[in-house]
Amino acid sequence: MKTRYKLALIAIIASLSLKVSFGAADALLQPSYLADMKETSAKVGFSEFMTSKILKERKMTVCGEIPRHGLYAHAASTVIYDLAGTGASWLKGSVGLEDGQWGKVQFIVFGDDKELWRSPVVMKERREANPKKIRFEVGIRGVKTLKLVVDALGSREHDHSVWVDPQIGK
Repeated sequence: MKTRYKLALIAIIASLSLKVSFGAADALLQPSYLADMKETSAKVGFSEFMTSKILKERKMTVCGEIPRHGLYAHAASTVIYDLAGTGASWLKGSVGLEDGQWGKVQFIVFGDDKELWRSPVVMKERREANPKKIRFEVGIRGVKTLKLVVDALGSREHDHSVWVDPQIGK
């Protein structure tokens, strides 16, 4: 009886150890939002670089929704992240202009100074309805420096550009 109890106890401990190690591995595979990471640098055309906390406080919306993990950068802008050691293989999210604003911009993703993705031109006149968000998914395996650029395309008025919930994962 004691031997059977010891074997059962050992089996329980072993299964708990396996669950803990699988849990840790699963945590490494979870996506990370760029808004939760510290940028290496951020240059914006006007005002300041803002993440989701400020977007929520100011109630900034894109297509009627406040981005939960968004990045706001008035065009022209460049935001850089160090991805070395993250093992990230993809970047995905959406882009768009802040509701109630107008402008003409283009969103561009660079990995190690190589262009990986370019949005179509996002444009809205003063009284037009908000353009739809544009979804993107980009392969970034091996990228050490991620650069998010918004080109103002010659204009600097009201180009309130938002990267909506951009995240990286493996």
